[in-house]
Amino acid sequence: MIKFAKKNESVKIPSKLDTNAGYDIYANFDEPIVMLPKHKTTLIPTGLFSSFDNGYYIQMFNRGSNGSKGLLQACGVIDSSYRGEWFVAVTNSNDENWYIAKETYINEIPTDEAKNMYPYEKAICQFVVLPVPKIDVVEVKMEEIIGDKSDRGNGKLGSTKK
Repeated sequence: MIKFAKKNESVKIPSKLDTNAGYDIYANFDEPIVMLPKHKTTLIPTGLFSSFDNGYYIQMFNRGSNGSKGLLQACGVIDSSYRGEWFVAVTNSNDENWYIAKETYINEIPTDEAKNMYPYEKAICQFVVLPVPKIDVVEVKMEEIIGDKSDRGNGKLGSTKK
């Protein structure tokens, strides 16, 4: 079970269809418009606070439609022990500014940039719930790692030619 608390009444609790893996997460801010500067990462507040079993963690992911617009969810792991507000790190990889705008304020975006508008009412990213791996971490000598057999060895990026 995941327990959610809302910072205010306008916060949307994450939701999903039964057949989907990801829960939708929505922005929640007071301003009418938030600018996502070109080539910058912006933390978008959600107004969500959570508590859940320590055998799990939350992993945030892009929504497909965001990635196709060059708005990339930059990172996001929520541990079960975290009790602060959830923020979504969105990186605008475009050469132009983008905006998240509440519907009644869309007309305030500069006309030449109105095409770069993301609706406030649309989910900003999604998350899935995953089990926390239980793995022992052991320090060994470098020779032991190098001596462990593998098909790849120390081949770097592109070495598998796939």
